[in-house]
Amino acid sequence: LSIRNATRNLEVGSQASYTQTGGVLQCRDIILGSGNTELTIDNDASVQINRNLELNGTALFSSSNITGIGTNNFTMTGGTLTMDENYTFPSSFESGTVTSGVVNYSGSSQQIEGIIAYNVLNLSGSGTKTMNQNLTVSGNLTLSNGVILDANKFNINLGGNFDNQNTIPAYGFVDDSCIITLNGSGIQTLTHAG
Repeated sequence: LSIRNATRNLEVGSQASYTQTGGVLQCRDIILGSGNTELTIDNDASVQINRNLELNGTALFSSSNITGIGTNNFTMTGGTLTMDENYTFPSSFESGTVTSGVVNYSGSSQQIEGIIAYNVLNLSGSGTKTMNQNLTVSGNLTLSNGVILDANKFNINLGGNFDNQNTIPAYGFVDDSCIITLNGSGIQTLTHAG
């Protein structure tokens, strides 16, 4: 399937879904509404967005390439954005805003994009997730069992809780030079299952 129309929007409204399997999807804006809305991009599909990517539903990016072209922004106001395989955060966006919702990196080894401030950040799947710059999370940060977070000499500003669910002591958080700043307004907890 190949859809090329740089002047039109792909808008997936409430209670709807859209799946792009392979090929190219090129559009001006992708707008994903709330309420059981799903967008799935998989099997090496290429998505080129000429302006904005707005998410308020459930989006799964799997083995795909999401690229912003020109003046564009990534906005997430709810829902869940899951990136599996070795997929990284949508690239080439000038700015990003996540005011609500969950971003989940669920692949085997991924780079954690620090260009945006996350609301809730889940690191699941397996392998090492490596930060590429300082990280800001206004809500909770969760490391699933079997995941290693390598801060790569960068720092973390955290407004919620840090939950390391690893049962093996060697797994979890690595980088003794990273400073984690707890800047939430209430009581914050750091937990480790191992």
